[in-house]
Amino acid sequence: MAETVQIKLDNAPNYSSAVVKRIDDAHANPKQIWQKMNKPEYLTASEVNHLTEASRLTEAPFEWQYNESALSFEIDLSPH
Repeated sequence: MAETVQIKLDNAPNYSSAVVKRIDDAHANPKQIWQKMNKPEYLTASEVNHLTEASRLTEAPFEWQYNESALSFEIDLSPH
């Protein structure tokens, strides 16, 4: 179960944009895909390509607030 964490960075620069890269059950998780393939001991080239693609980190826009030299944001973190 994910938990929302609030973070505040004092004396931080004001950035124009930010992204988040996740590794969790739904992002960059080739093991889960491999398990759904019935855990093959030997992989075909197509399966290797599929798992390689499933392991890639992707960027998603990330929102934050900046007020009086403090940057703050909330993020959901999974327990692992």
